[in-house]
Amino acid sequence: MSIDPTFGMPFQRFANVGSFNEPVAVPSSGPFDGTVYQLPCVNAEWIRLMAGALTQLVNPSTWQSTAADNDTDTLQAVRYAQELLGAVGSSVMTPCCAPPVPTTPVANQACNISGYLANFVIKEAILQAVQAAQQNLTILGWGLQIIKWIPGISLWYIIFSTAIIDFFTNIISGTLTDYETALGDDSLWSQVACAIYGCISADNAVTEANFPCIQTALCSLTYPLADVKTQICNFVTGMGAGQLMAAQSAGIGTPYTCDCGGAGIIGPGGHPAQITSGKTSVLIAAGNALGTASVSLLRAYGAPPILLPVGNNPIMIPAFSSVTTNSFDVEVQAPRAVDVDTTVDVDWTALPVGMSG
Repeated sequence: MSIDPTFGMPFQRFANVGSFNEPVAVPSSGPFDGTVYQLPCVNAEWIRLMAGALTQLVNPSTWQSTAADNDTDTLQAVRYAQELLGAVGSSVMTPCCAPPVPTTPVANQACNISGYLANFVIKEAILQAVQAAQQNLTILGWGLQIIKWIPGISLWYIIFSTAIIDFFTNIISGTLTDYETALGDDSLWSQVACAIYGCISADNAVTEANFPCIQTALCSLTYPLADVKTQICNFVTGMGAGQLMAAQSAGIGTPYTCDCGGAGIIGPGGHPAQITSGKTSVLIAAGNALGTASVSLLRAYGAPPILLPVGNNPIMIPAFSSVTTNSFDVEVQAPRAVDVDTTVDVDWTALPVGMSG
């Protein structure tokens, strides 16, 4: 038994069962470092089975330690495995390929797409960034979670797009009150939707040809909070025509009413998926084996969400309690009372009822 240098707790290797006859060498880099390769599209049922099989990699006894003193490399391998497991498990939220835009437009299609892109893509991107900042979630920790709420967008594009990462970085490091104000300003999002609608109404969809019009219209918005306007412009520019075209398919059937010469665009509120992620630090005080931290969600769910936890230490067990539509407690259970104050980080994902990870 060795001591985990991060938490000052015993690090126990459990008996290896299953995939490997003996411990395997720890990879030299993380699952998303260096040159990466695209996996084939897989049925959602099989993705869940794959995620279950990957839990083998979270077992410390899977890994052959090369550190003579403290299993540091094994702990790193377990953390890498948790990143991979989270990415694979969350991929069931994102269709592998966006459904094509119908060749015969549905009724009100351009209006529906405009309202959806404004409220459920652009606005939601800002909401997720604000939520990440409020939860002290870093870009690295956030990167593997953020994509789940935009159907059709490539996971790898979001993770490795400098423009999109810069967009979130600017919001997280900026004046959060400006973005919080903008999120509650319905007139802004109606203006955004109308800007898109004015460019796509003739084509009934976002196209390569009308994307420059959308980009110009959104970058020319009239809004008193200049930083908000700049980031809306940056987000759409960073997405580009291809990714915006992929995102629009989910909005074709989302009903909106358009009156851009008067009332603007009026449509459904809320979010069709309401997936939220965050990171919470839980303190286990010296002499105790259980620590608890409370989390409040920026946006309330229609019903208490399903919560998925991933702790950063394999001997600490994360769980949830007191779950309501807009708050919950994160609990971490240690195998025994700790000798000194110990902080454990827990990544969590909140899913609406009816969805599973």
